[in-house]
Amino acid sequence: MAISKNKMQKTLKIIAISILILILFRGTIYRLTINYTEMGSRPGIEITNKELINRIALKSKKKKREKLL
Repeated sequence: MAISKNKMQKTLKIIAISILILILFRGTIYRLTINYTEMGSRPGIEITNKELINRIALKSKKKKREKLL
């Protein structure tokens, strides 16, 4: 049983187009197939260490300055 050249080319075109469509729409396909359900949430952690609070404040000020430049 010999497969005709035209039939083989048509099959390869269909496979190539299918792969291209999957690549182009992979984000949409992923979002349609994956569902996230919230299991619960953790309580916030209160920072009480003054030194740590000051270091965080200094770093955030430096980052804001860098963004402005």
